[in-house]
Amino acid sequence: PGRRGRDDSFYARWAAEYLDLVRSSPKPLKRLAGKRHVSESQARSLLYEARRRDLLTDSLPGKAGGQLTKKAEGLLRREHGDSQEAEK
Repeated sequence: PGRRGRDDSFYARWAAEYLDLVRSSPKPLKRLAGKRHVSESQARSLLYEARRRDLLTDSLPGKAGGQLTKKAEGLLRREHGDSQEAEK
């Protein structure tokens, strides 16, 4: 009954991808939305949720950015480590 919720790892991956684009694009939100085939509004909402879950820090009002939190870094490291173990 109903769609399963998204876990913190899902939002941490979005936040990490967003921050990669912040460093390389003048319009990171627009690029992320296009890359992931979602609306800019949906991409913004997903990043808001990442911030709400303490995975991405706030940025200055009106400016793209932020940083991954230790919680997000740990999730991504664990996920990356799990995929490396599966490859062995």
